[in-house]
Amino acid sequence: MKRIWIIMFSMIFLLSGCSSGPDEKEKLRNILDMAVEKFDKLVDIERKINEPYKQIKSDTAFSIDKKITMDQAKKYADGLQKSKQELPNLLNGIKEVERYMPLAKNQIDLFSDEEEKRLANDFYDSFSKTLKVYYDYVKAFEDVIKSDKDYYQALADGSKPPKDNYKDLYDRLDRLNKELKIQDGKERQAWKDLNKKVYNRTITELPNINP
Repeated sequence: MKRIWIIMFSMIFLLSGCSSGPDEKEKLRNILDMAVEKFDKLVDIERKINEPYKQIKSDTAFSIDKKITMDQAKKYADGLQKSKQELPNLLNGIKEVERYMPLAKNQIDLFSDEEEKRLANDFYDSFSKTLKVYYDYVKAFEDVIKSDKDYYQALADGSKPPKDNYKDLYDRLDRLNKELKIQDGKERQAWKDLNKKVYNRTITELPNINP
C-alpha cells in the first residue's frame, strides 16, 4: 500500500522567570524545572529521527509520477536505519524524565496550601500521563519506521516489498498521535497555571516542530 509519511509530534517548553517560597515549593520547582528541561532536549533526537521522512516528502513533492528509483530507495532505507538506531535514545530519554516524578510527588505531598497542592497535582498527573502516552507513541513509531525501512530496502534491492500490517501500524500511531496532542494541551495549561499561581512566573513556549 501507499506509504504515509509521518513527522513525529513533539512538545517543547521554555522555562523563564524566578520565584520564591517555602522549602517544599522551591524543591518542587527545581525538580520540575530539571525534568522539563531534560524533556525539552529530546527534540534534538526527534529531529534526527524525522530527517529521512522530511527528505522523502521533499523528493516526492514535485515528482510527477511519484516513482522512486532504486538509488533513492537505498538512500531512504539507509536514513531510516539511522532513525531506527536513534529511537532507543529517545525512549531512554523519556524514562530519564520519568525518574523525576516520584521526587516531585514527595514534595507535593508536603504542601500545606490545598489550592497550591491541587495545582501541583494537576501538572504532576498531566505530565505523568503525557510521558506514558509519548512513550507508547514512540514505540508505535518504531514499528512504522521498521516497516518503512523494510519497504524501501526491498525497492532498493529490486525485490517486491514484503506484505505487512502497515495500515494497522499507522492507525495505531495516528490514534496515539491524536491522544498525545490532546494530552499535551492539558499539560501545557497545567504547567502555565502552576507557574503563574504558585511561582508567579510566566512561561514562554517554543512552537512545535511538526507541521
